[in-house]
Amino acid sequence: METGAPGTIDLPTGSETVLVVEDDRGLRELTTTVLRSLGYRSLSAADGTTALTVIESQPEIALLFTDVVLPGGMGGSDLVSAALARRPGLRVLYTSGYPDDERVRSGVGPGDAPFLRKPFRKPDLARAVREALDRPHLQSLGGQP
Repeated sequence: METGAPGTIDLPTGSETVLVVEDDRGLRELTTTVLRSLGYRSLSAADGTTALTVIESQPEIALLFTDVVLPGGMGGSDLVSAALARRPGLRVLYTSGYPDDERVRSGVGPGDAPFLRKPFRKPDLARAVREALDRPHLQSLGGQP
């Protein structure tokens, strides 16, 4: 992820809590750092099982920002389904570096959850996170707002 030139553009910010689920440690740390620089409280997890534990213990999480392809048998779609069952008002933003991969095409869900393609730059992340937080939440796995 590129962080962009500081101070060159106004970026959307916020103060909500975002859970970043990414198996690549460097990208996970960079993403959480960038989100914090935008004013968000940022938590992280390396896999779906850990993410669910964090979701259960941190009720203030407003956005689940997850990679589609995750290790450990629980992909992004499975994580989102389990997370929404626990927290129906949770907002979701997917990411992947393999948007043409069949696992990604079949794994993105539920409904019309937004998607941010990797690699992304700081302005792209700032806009995608703000838009995901501001949109109506997914009431069901069918994606009906």
